[in-house]
Amino acid sequence: MEGVKAKSTVTFENRLVSNNGNLSCYEIADDSDVILEEILPPVNIHTTSVPSPPFSSSGSKYETLCSTLGVSCMEETSVIRSVIREKRAAFSKEFKSFDEHIWRHFQINGQDDRTFSWKMTVRQKLLTLIRQIYKDSNLIAVGSTVNGCGSYNSDMDLCICQPYKNHSFDANRSYSIHVLRKLHKKFVTDWRQMFKTCQYIPAKVPIIKLEMAAPYEELEIDINCNNVAGIYNSHLLHYYSRVDDRFPALCLLVKHWAINAGINNAMMGTLNSYSLILMVLHFLQCGALPPVLPNLQFLYPSLFNATCSLDSLELFRDLPYPLPPREFNTDTVGELLIAFFDYYARFDFKNKAISIRNGCVYGRELLADNTVRFKIFIEEPYDQKNTARCVTSIENLQLIREAFTSARNAFLQTSAGPPNLECIGVR
Repeated sequence: MEGVKAKSTVTFENRLVSNNGNLSCYEIADDSDVILEEILPPVNIHTTSVPSPPFSSSGSKYETLCSTLGVSCMEETSVIRSVIREKRAAFSKEFKSFDEHIWRHFQINGQDDRTFSWKMTVRQKLLTLIRQIYKDSNLIAVGSTVNGCGSYNSDMDLCICQPYKNHSFDANRSYSIHVLRKLHKKFVTDWRQMFKTCQYIPAKVPIIKLEMAAPYEELEIDINCNNVAGIYNSHLLHYYSRVDDRFPALCLLVKHWAINAGINNAMMGTLNSYSLILMVLHFLQCGALPPVLPNLQFLYPSLFNATCSLDSLELFRDLPYPLPPREFNTDTVGELLIAFFDYYARFDFKNKAISIRNGCVYGRELLADNTVRFKIFIEEPYDQKNTARCVTSIENLQLIREAFTSARNAFLQTSAGPPNLECIGVR
């Protein structure tokens, strides 16, 4: 849990964090509707305008630690930690079962090696076909398939990397449409026996949506072209997942909870799965004391930046040098889950924005005027766009607030009994 351990070095298209577990019953699918969100230019926030990573409360015992890790924590979060510890003392046996249930949920529902290998077999078959048309292309798995936070029944998201005239991966929409339409035509004619369905979707980020035929009929695939931002952020999240197992375990559970709570649907104006993952990541950086996760972009700027070549984005490697010596956060996964709900039940979405890149919260007055209509602002770690830009109505913001408050109260209100996942709709 503490260190990033070496595994066989592989290139980005041939890997995954594995969570050995059996297949089970929960239907937790990735929301590919994130591709339908509006594409906006990145927000122009100068680094000097955003609070720098060091701890903002002068004199705190964690000031030096947070500065070293590149995050800025809120000291008031220590209050809820004490409340949760008191509750654990009152329900010691039940808390132990609660923690075990969360880990069991992760083991049963997380993507295992067998599922990953199965997906990579399909990826290779598709790449072989695609190279009949685009011989210099590559096909890279992104999202939950590789970031360590996915479930066994998640769809597979793939990015075709097809060099443009200048030998770069041009994100120009018209070029992406050209590539995808040409492939779609081949998919539905010469290669149609491989698919149950094949649909071209001219969204803001155009995709081909595939439903595979036997023997891969349980797999659905979304293919985009040259949307390389997803490759970089998948690489980053992959390493966060390897730093501490509590991160992917919480991500999987929070996503399951959010689906049941009706707030994990970008098409309906709530949160997409990527935003939920970043919310967990931010909490573990800034809402837990001592921090559970460091700021990898701060500690390893040469490894986690959008100027690295795609060929250099290898997974399952040691970090270039060890993480700084630090006090380890000993909170259990159950304690962190409760604190997570409390953190966002109290979060000031109207006035505050979240930055993973800077490991902090900052005032929304620093954002461009055209971001006012977004009720939640979560900065994408690389391009600085708002990953929660689908949340534009007060009603949906209230729905999200109520979901977090309800989950918090299920554990912490005066009448709450011992903790269990059923009280937040997860079984």
